[in-house]
Amino acid sequence: VNIAITGATGYIGKHLSDYLTEKGGHRVIPLGRSMFREGMSGLLIRTLAHCDVVINLAGAPVSRRWTPEHKKEMFDSRVVVTHRIIRALNAVKTKPGLMISVSAAGYYPPGVEVDEYTRTRGDGFLADLCYAWEKEARRCPEPVRLVIARLGVVLSPDGGAMQQMFRPLQSV
Repeated sequence: VNIAITGATGYIGKHLSDYLTEKGGHRVIPLGRSMFREGMSGLLIRTLAHCDVVINLAGAPVSRRWTPEHKKEMFDSRVVVTHRIIRALNAVKTKPGLMISVSAAGYYPPGVEVDEYTRTRGDGFLADLCYAWEKEARRCPEPVRLVIARLGVVLSPDGGAMQQMFRPLQSV
């Protein structure tokens, strides 16, 4: 199976790519940032024309200071990239069977127990960002099956948020 992945160089993307190729025997096609620049839609369309699955993990880190510039980068790297994927999928003759687009648990209000059926959206930038991101993904053309996965904080001894949380403790 040919699987195109945005965010393939990120923490989750690297682990997922390794798993899919080594354990699953699939062919992973990383969709780099350059494919989403203006004027690159032709290359993106040609690439997606040969894919069975698209996994959208793109997004600038939320673990940085949320300056106006970084908020724009977080928005563009999620919503604009997803828009360009959807636009390319609309142009592809033979569409992939599945698109998995991630979002974040930041969609939900803080301090509330939620599950996959919870519709309540939180307030603020992160909830608004997740809403816009998911809204763009929902424009995925038929007959592509769309799965939106709202991920929480990634904890792992070899990276993710846990590594950042342990940093202050290492100097003690």
